[in-house]
Amino acid sequence: MNNLLSQLINQVNVGVLVLDMNYRIVIWNEWLEKLTKHQAEDVIGEKLIDLYPRFQEATFRPIFEKAFEAGQNRFFSGAFHGHFIEPSDEIAKKFAKQNMLVQPLEVDKEKYIAIQIFDMTRQQHRVDELRVLIRELKIAKEELEVSKEMAVVANKAKSEFLANMSHEIRTPMNAIMGFIDLTLQTDLDEEQQSYQEMVKEAAQALMSLLEEILDISKIESGLFPLEHKPFQLSNVVKKAMDLMSLKTKEKGLSQRLLIMPPIYEHLIGDTKRLSQILLNILSNAVKFTHKGEVSLLVEQIEEYEDKVLLLFSIRDTGIGIEPKNQPWIFEKFYQVDGSMNRSFGGSGLGLAIVKQLVDTMGGRIWFQSTVGQGTVFYFNLPFYKDKEAKEREDAKKGKDPSRDDKKTRAGKILLVDDDSFNRKIVGAWMRKWNFDYEECSSGKEALALIHKKTFDLILMDEQMPGMRGTDVVRQLRKNPQWASIPVVAMTANAMKGDRERFLAMGMDDYLSKPFESACLLRLLQKWIPKRIEA
Repeated sequence: MNNLLSQLINQVNVGVLVLDMNYRIVIWNEWLEKLTKHQAEDVIGEKLIDLYPRFQEATFRPIFEKAFEAGQNRFFSGAFHGHFIEPSDEIAKKFAKQNMLVQPLEVDKEKYIAIQIFDMTRQQHRVDELRVLIRELKIAKEELEVSKEMAVVANKAKSEFLANMSHEIRTPMNAIMGFIDLTLQTDLDEEQQSYQEMVKEAAQALMSLLEEILDISKIESGLFPLEHKPFQLSNVVKKAMDLMSLKTKEKGLSQRLLIMPPIYEHLIGDTKRLSQILLNILSNAVKFTHKGEVSLLVEQIEEYEDKVLLLFSIRDTGIGIEPKNQPWIFEKFYQVDGSMNRSFGGSGLGLAIVKQLVDTMGGRIWFQSTVGQGTVFYFNLPFYKDKEAKEREDAKKGKDPSRDDKKTRAGKILLVDDDSFNRKIVGAWMRKWNFDYEECSSGKEALALIHKKTFDLILMDEQMPGMRGTDVVRQLRKNPQWASIPVVAMTANAMKGDRERFLAMGMDDYLSKPFESACLLRLLQKWIPKRIEA
């Protein structure tokens, strides 16, 4: 048993020494031997206060006496006292930290004191490191707060810049595209017609780039709401393929659409974004394919009670993507090399937007490609089932009176816009459609005309000198005589939230520049009252 106790005392990872009532050392374990280089046989029988005079101090001597006389325990912290048994290593003495526990013992009616020494050097070092780390974290937090504030300011500045640039670009682009459409409807020779169509194509490409930049900005800012509207799947994918048919025919390519049954046809989701994804990938497929085929396969891979998961696969037989370039395909502004832009055009934003759109809609996109053989882009998207589609179809079986060819629309329109080009374009379309209208170039002129004449609809620009469009509307809504006149914001302000902002400020509808003539016609037909011709 004595041998077992001796082994235990020597193997514990703390210093253990025992003193008799004369303060002579009775036990000195191996841990202390390693620490002090004093062997047990050399120190046993020696007084501890002779080896380490520190224990003679008033701090420790009374504690030993109370341990013998009153049987009191006492703990000493190395965080305050440092070390109690000096290490033999002079360097270690400078930073050593020890805790000490003093306990009374009684064996065969003889009294002893057991002293345990715990090395807490590493622990204290970790505490010191933690304190430094906490200070660094506080500093980092403060720097992060500053950076966050700067980022908010920078993001706001970027949004304002994009909004301003969007407005400044959209306004002249509306004039350019409008005049092109008007010119194309005049008598042109073949060469003139060709030039005008090329100018229109270039203008549309510029507008596509602007929309892509704005889309990226909206998605990154998190201000990118998704629509949830009923749609018929086959109509959307067929329309996308039809829009690409002209380009595929021009290049001598065949195209194929396959919708694999069984598949849920009537769904609810954002068809605008689905079409944007499909057209972007299909456009790339046609662009990079010189011969062969472009195909679209739609499959339903999962079905739940209220929704389905669809898989879209767009395959081409084009030039393919080299392995070294594949990891960067979905990066913004990335193109395989500079020659791509010169040979095929594009901004390098398309697939980046597609990736972010798919992610935002809760799906996933990936691809497989072999150089010289072609590429397959896959993406899956969830859509809710439209369980009320049948009821709506039944309701539409009756005759829709709004489609009666004998019905036309008439009314007086006021066009308010400080840009003469836009007034000429909109005015030309309205004359073509036999709408009665007047125009003016400022908010003050508009208020003066409204006081003199009766109008059934006002098309109002926003950014005009002297008085904004919303200021004019505010004046109108204050007067019961004009409070009910429909006012449409016809503006180049087309950032996220602009539509809602204009409606909240008293506008009845919203049309962003540039717009196609068909959009303007639909809006006019919506607000101008019907009249049955005799």
